[in-house]
Amino acid sequence: TIVAALVVGIAGGAVLSGGPGFVNCSERPESFETSGGDFTLPEATVHLELNCGDLEVGMTEGTGWEAVTGVTENPLELESAAGSLDIRSDSGGFPFGRDGQDWTLSLGADVTYDLSANLNSSDNTLDLAGGTFTRLAIDPNTGSLNMDLSGSEVQDLRVQLNAGSLSLVTDGGTDLSGQINVNAG
Repeated sequence: TIVAALVVGIAGGAVLSGGPGFVNCSERPESFETSGGDFTLPEATVHLELNCGDLEVGMTEGTGWEAVTGVTENPLELESAAGSLDIRSDSGGFPFGRDGQDWTLSLGADVTYDLSANLNSSDNTLDLAGGTFTRLAIDPNTGSLNMDLSGSEVQDLRVQLNAGSLSLVTDGGTDLSGQINVNAG
């Protein structure tokens, strides 16, 4: 039992230490789909789950959202309602031999968000300047996270970084409280 646990632990450590280049997500989408809608409630829950790829999130005027996502062999799941948006990449084959995803998401700045994201082996740029968030929970694993919170209000920031890098920009207009945990980053 001890030997089996050590083998699994060493293998897991090797995967994490390999970083983003270890995971094969080299096939990129050649075509894209656009989805969109409006949040009709003043608060919305947004959950993103990306396995392998690039994510860009930005703020726009109004209450609408728009997602531009790559079309690949492994389709994503997108569900939306008056106060929620959930986008998930198919986890089939992750971390070996899966297609990379490219997502661009725009969120209307007139809505207060509870935004969470599980981001595995991805490069992520979250330009959330001027946004309002009751909670912002981001879990990047073996990737990069560049986040701009200039002029934003974030009541509860939670970042759990594992084997990656984080860049966080704030300014005098940022109202922020929370916690950042880093493991091998």
